[in-house]
Amino acid sequence: VYYNEASCGRFVPRAVLMDLEPGTMDSVRSGPYGQIFRPDNFVFGQSGAGNNWAKGHYTEGAELIDSVLDVVRKEAENCDCLQGILSSNFCLQLLLRF
Repeated sequence: VYYNEASCGRFVPRAVLMDLEPGTMDSVRSGPYGQIFRPDNFVFGQSGAGNNWAKGHYTEGAELIDSVLDVVRKEAENCDCLQGILSSNFCLQLLLRF
């Protein structure tokens, strides 16, 4: 199951949203589906990598990995029987168009 049932019968996705820059997370939050995600599960950096793979991998991304793993751990602890983790890497612009 990819959702937790919150108060008042509301369903909240078990999702961790991560990016190196805050702009994309702000777009998701202000979009039509932004209110369904847990605010604590948005993890983002402050500057981004500027399309530089090495900077994203070794500096900016390395600084966020502990925060991301902490949020993933908390979501996993809330599961009755964790069977796996689905990781997705996609272009946010495609999501925002639909």
